[in-house]
Amino acid sequence: MRRFGLLCSALTISLFVFGCSTARVDIRVDQAPRPSAPASFDLDRAIAESPFDRAVWGIRVEEDDGSVLVDRNGTKLLMPASNRKLFAAAVVLECFGADSRIATELRTSAATVSGRLEGDLVVKGDGDPSFGGRFYEDKLSVFAPFLRALRTRGIEEIRGDIVADVSRYDRETVPGGWKVGEIGAEYAAPVDALAFNENLIGVDLDDPDCGAPLATAHPDFVPIAAQVTCGPVGEPEARSTTGNRVIVTGTVKPADAKHWGDIIAVSDPALFAAQAFRAYLVQNGIRVSGIARTSSAPQGWSEKIGEIDSPFLFQIASRLLKNSQNLYAEMLFKRVSLAGAPASYAAAREEERRFLTREVGIDGRDFTFSDGCGLATDDLVTPAAAVRLLRYLNAPGRHPLFWAILATPGEEGTLRKRLTELGDRVRGKTGSIRGVNALSGIIRSVDGTRYRYFSVIVNHHDGDGSAALRIIDSIVREYAKF
Repeated sequence: MRRFGLLCSALTISLFVFGCSTARVDIRVDQAPRPSAPASFDLDRAIAESPFDRAVWGIRVEEDDGSVLVDRNGTKLLMPASNRKLFAAAVVLECFGADSRIATELRTSAATVSGRLEGDLVVKGDGDPSFGGRFYEDKLSVFAPFLRALRTRGIEEIRGDIVADVSRYDRETVPGGWKVGEIGAEYAAPVDALAFNENLIGVDLDDPDCGAPLATAHPDFVPIAAQVTCGPVGEPEARSTTGNRVIVTGTVKPADAKHWGDIIAVSDPALFAAQAFRAYLVQNGIRVSGIARTSSAPQGWSEKIGEIDSPFLFQIASRLLKNSQNLYAEMLFKRVSLAGAPASYAAAREEERRFLTREVGIDGRDFTFSDGCGLATDDLVTPAAAVRLLRYLNAPGRHPLFWAILATPGEEGTLRKRLTELGDRVRGKTGSIRGVNALSGIIRSVDGTRYRYFSVIVNHHDGDGSAALRIIDSIVREYAKF
């Protein structure tokens, strides 16, 4: 079988379920749509409901044999929102293999003398977005293997800095196309080669007298200050500033003053990880004389002290797709270009384009992406391209994996409360940003012998997102009647 020539194919590739050497699947597509949904269902009427009659709808539904059942702007470029993650997850898993893991290393170039490390202690990141994240109930416990490695060597003091080495990624930590006003929100965290707690800080404000606010950050090693006043209108705002220090400003209403909370992204994710590790060492009796800092220039760090492996990639990808986790998509997508380190968005987009056009067989004019998660409004894709990708993912060698990690109606994830009666027959990927809603996926027939593939995307609407989802779900329900 032939390789498709990604730079990432030079890395160690796992062939669990599928791998970079998978051959392209040729699929016949009949361009002439033929009706299939029950006559009682009026698709045109469904999408003409106000205010969505002024929106742009893209709808593509295909049979297992490639026959096109529905095509409404199916070859028009539309903003996909988080449907973009389908494409990112596909290239990531194709490149690295579903059973691969990502290693975060503990390194140094310093000598150990009488229980003292005479220099810097380095955490080297390789793009694991789950490090200290939702797979850990106690986030700081992710560092426990490093602590054990230090104690095995008898090290009780670090006479140097705690350094976060992020040389594996370039310095573009905010993807192009993200709106400035969204950067720093919980869903728009900066991207680097090292993460901790998904690069998020929890913020609490307790002010029972509405005059003496007590601000608390989670994790508690983060410095925080509140500059808040009481008033009849307004809302506090928390932001992460230089050094990941949190400032809470604005006005708090008396009714909200007893407790107010938010989750924000850190300003410097690599420094955040170094700060967390330093705090963990001190809490566990390791003396550290230096500061937490970052290093982006490649260094030798001649000695490896320890290593922490991520969960299997299919577990991380499941959270990416089911829960639509933006940071996971961004860090993993950028990692596709690691063979040309430092990894970059530009190189990752080139690798993805080669994969989608050469292996999946998508027309290169049918997509253009800026980021990895779909938050960028200049991401564009056609519903036909999404359907083509879904066919590729549902091919026999890949079906078990993607049927397991796509969102399932009625289960954890973005389809938890949608299409619940179809939980055993539908898998999909949702997408929602302002003015955009999407759902693309796979439907299995009642008898389990056939599949349909669909992509429904609505752009440029000013209606209620929940109303858009209701229309989208009604379309899926009708075409699931087979």
